[in-house]
Amino acid sequence: MTCLGNIDEKDPRLWVHLGAVYIFTIGIIFFVFRAYNNYIATIYKYKKLPLPQNYSVLVKNIPKEITTSQQLKEHFERMYPGQVIKHI
Repeated sequence: MTCLGNIDEKDPRLWVHLGAVYIFTIGIIFFVFRAYNNYIATIYKYKKLPLPQNYSVLVKNIPKEITTSQQLKEHFERMYPGQVIKHI
């Protein structure tokens, strides 16, 4: 009965369909915005945790004699004892 195909062009009930589309669209935008804000808040909390993957350091001008990852770790352990968490 109230399907858009069954309503005449001049029937005022067409406005009900238009209003429903606007309400539905606004509702979807509201819930997507709320979910996105929740996602951003969760990511922000996670990035503030003191985890090794949340930190990185770019090291330039490494001495030529350091050729392996293990040598690099040992080099920085000598410079900063107990502060090297992970090396690649």
